[in-house]
Order: sequence, then C-alpha cells, then structure tokens
Amino acid sequence: MSDRGGLRVARVALSAAFLWTAFSGGQVTTAQTVQMPQMPQLPQLPSVPNLPTLQVGAPATPVITSPKNGAAVKPPIVVQGTAAHGVKITVTATLTTSIQVSGMSTQVGQAAATADDKGAWQVSITPKIPVTISSSALKIVLEAVASNPTTGQKSPAAKVEVVPHS
Repeated sequence: MSDRGGLRVARVALSAAFLWTAFSGGQVTTAQTVQMPQMPQLPQLPSVPNLPTLQVGAPATPVITSPKNGAAVKPPIVVQGTAAHGVKITVTATLTTSIQVSGMSTQVGQAAATADDKGAWQVSITPKIPVTISSSALKIVLEAVASNPTTGQKSPAAKVEVVPHS
C-alpha cells in the first residue's frame, strides 16, 4: 500500500484461504477474511441421447425374428428383426419355384429401415406381382442385409424362406 505521495507504507498478502494481512514496518497491522463473490451457477448441459456409434467395417449379420422359416404369409409381408443400432437394413423378397424350371427366381419386392436405438427394425413388403397361389412349389425367400452407414460395407444376408398363402 502507498500513501498519497506514492511512498510505500504497507504490504498486503492474500493467502490461499482468502485471508489478507497488512504489514507496516514488518508488523502486522490488521488481519481480515475477505468474502469472495459467489460464482454464478453454470447451467445444466442438456443430455445428448442416442449418440451415433462410429462403426468400422461391415456390420454383423442381422437377425430376422418374424416371420419364422416355413411360415405361411399373406401380402403385405411384415418382416421384423434385430441388428446393430443405426445400421440400414434392406430386405429383399424373391419368389422361387421348384416346378418346370428348377431354380427360377424373381425379385418381387424390397424395403429398407434403420435399426433403432435398441437395434429393432421392421419393414413391410407388398410383392410387385400378386402372390396368392398356395403351392408347395412356391416359396418366398426373404433376405435381410445390414449396411454400415459410415463405410457402406454390407453384412452377409440373413435368410428366411416362407410360403405364400392366399
């Protein structure tokens, strides 16, 4: 501290506990606790739900949970399953037959969905051609493939074979 003429008359020290002490000529003249102003409360940052997961490489093969293999289905065909969170699922329906021309197949529909935060997905496929004939020779193969949204890499296909039912 200085007097009005700029002469040093005292020294002030502030401790870590915010206690200041004034010295004059080597003698303690006063000691007092300084009340620091209160820091303002910082606002609560909002939570960020469902942060995307960075995926590297091809995703795991999705699982088709419905319909089950061998089930009789009517249009529209609802396909449900599970996969890694955030992957794109593409389901393709292919009509196959074992009569006359063995191994003949025709794609009859396709739909896509994104697996939700729990990994669930669902699509509905209405075949491009009427599939209303019930025959043990006709089958619909449903193939689900997962695609990595970051790299575009694809998983192996999960397959279920169902029977069209009128």
